[in-house]
Amino acid sequence: MTHLGTLHHFIGISVTRSSDGLFLSQRQYAVKLLQRVGMSMCHPSTTPQVCLFVHGPREPHLALVKHILCYVKGTLSTGLHIGTGHVQSLTAYSNMDWAGCPNSRRSTLGYCVYIGDNLVSWSFKHQDIVSRSSVEAEYRAITHCWLRQLV
Repeated sequence: MTHLGTLHHFIGISVTRSSDGLFLSQRQYAVKLLQRVGMSMCHPSTTPQVCLFVHGPREPHLALVKHILCYVKGTLSTGLHIGTGHVQSLTAYSNMDWAGCPNSRRSTLGYCVYIGDNLVSWSFKHQDIVSRSSVEAEYRAITHCWLRQLV
């Protein structure tokens, strides 16, 4: 193995070191994306949208996609901070919306996992099958969260 020096970039992620940990950012990727679609001069937005139309986009959804790109512009300075110190806990949060998709009636689930104060994994998706109750949907959300961490 060859030591290549201090880590600055890894798989398109910019890494900045400080005394309290690492700061991971995809600013360069976001800037290139905005330039590629001709929206580098757009006004930033504070909220994203459009999660239900990924599998069946229509012409009216283009405005919503542009809104997301404005959100990307507004979040260029955000990133993920990974702190230093002793890890004392593993915490996972999950949430679901039973039959929340008006088209397919599938539940949507999201989860995030922290090691100490550091966010290490997160996901948001429509469940693959339709749950018959909110309890079943919650069970699937929790199971998905923990199985993903074990793999």
